Amino acid sequence: MKRSLIKNAIKFYREEGTRNTIARSLHRLAGSVEIKQEAPPLSLDPAGFFPPEAMPFPVRKVANTSGRKRLSLILPTVNQEHLYAGAWTALKIFWKAGRKNDFRLRIISANSPFSTEGLEKLDFVGPGEIGKIESWQREGNVSCDVEDDEIFIVTAWWTAYVIRELENTNRIFYLVQDFEPGFYSWSYHYVLALESYKFKYAKIFNTPILYEFFKEQKLLSGEDEMYFEPGIDTKLFNPGDKAGQTADIKAGYKKTGKATILLYGRPAVTRNLFELAILSLDHFLNANPSYREKIQEIISVGEKHDSLVAGGFRIESRGKMSMTEWARMARESDIGISLMCSPHPSYPPLEMVASGMLVVTNRIYNKDLSTISDNFIAADMNIEDIAGAIKTAIDKLEDQESIRRNAETFISERDWDQNLMETTEFISEKSSIREG
Repeated sequence: MKRSLIKNAIKFYREEGTRNTIARSLHRLAGSVEIKQEAPPLSLDPAGFFPPEAMPFPVRKVANTSGRKRLSLILPTVNQEHLYAGAWTALKIFWKAGRKNDFRLRIISANSPFSTEGLEKLDFVGPGEIGKIESWQREGNVSCDVEDDEIFIVTAWWTAYVIRELENTNRIFYLVQDFEPGFYSWSYHYVLALESYKFKYAKIFNTPILYEFFKEQKLLSGEDEMYFEPGIDTKLFNPGDKAGQTADIKAGYKKTGKATILLYGRPAVTRNLFELAILSLDHFLNANPSYREKIQEIISVGEKHDSLVAGGFRIESRGKMSMTEWARMARESDIGISLMCSPHPSYPPLEMVASGMLVVTNRIYNKDLSTISDNFIAADMNIEDIAGAIKTAIDKLEDQESIRRNAETFISERDWDQNLMETTEFISEKSSIREG
């Protein structure tokens, strides 16, 4: 009996002792932890959902007291490193329209500080004339003075938004140089770019091919729309018999029978289909090993990337070049590969053909460049077809006389001043104030 009582007592104190120890420990732990109340969720500002680059800038309407209208060109930036072909074309149209109509000129930099460094290198602007161009750049909430009869040219889709409040009061021209919704996945950015084509702006399309694409997609209103064919700087891009260059510019191929292939390779610009070009080269070289003897070298230009090997052939990357360097490479090379997943042809394949090259490019939608020159070899956008087009190009190299003749015909129809004449006339005719 005594033993049983003792056992029960020991059991009780063991259990209670354990519970008390745990309780005391939890009590001490609770005392050491600071109890924090959960913070209320932050409220979101809806304005933060709108892309900042497209945010309208403050406008202050003023009277024009000068006696001459002002034409303002709105670019995302005028920094030299971003003055690619599209910005160059916009600046040329802006400059020619201004001179034709004796407009005062202003450039608005919508997304970065204004700089004249790139403008000073424009070949169509005379020495000292840059200083006559007014400028404005976005700075916080500083207002942009807009004259009551001011005329605007907008370029990228987001520059169409920054002055949308003026669409019923000022004449605005929208220079459309690609189908820009295609720069994005299906998203709010895609929708914004697509909706910009509905604004009440007069539209100028870069190439009839792009214009026809918009027409097929039912994106045209049928009013205040036109297109132009881009020109070619024939002092730079030609088959080799202009500006003092030797007429035997393709002498390397003629002497050796080996072709230099020039790839417009820009891995970071997805619409240039760099992966498809490399895979197609790899497939072509593996499927046609005897053709390796017909290739001198494969050079990638446009954007610097690591050298790589396709089908056992090393592809050297020389990156972005000056226009002079790029033109020299085009005149000295035999075959170009320039792909573009867009209804716009882009300038590199046009410049390659003008320089006496055979150019492998892709079809898409209504775009088939082989219909505008026999020096284009167009293929569907798959590895086998592109590879087949490269083989066809090498096979056609023997007929250098036809290639040169095609190049000369091509550039004869692409004089910048002649081709932009209708565009400057269009701006002149449509430059009246739109009444609200």
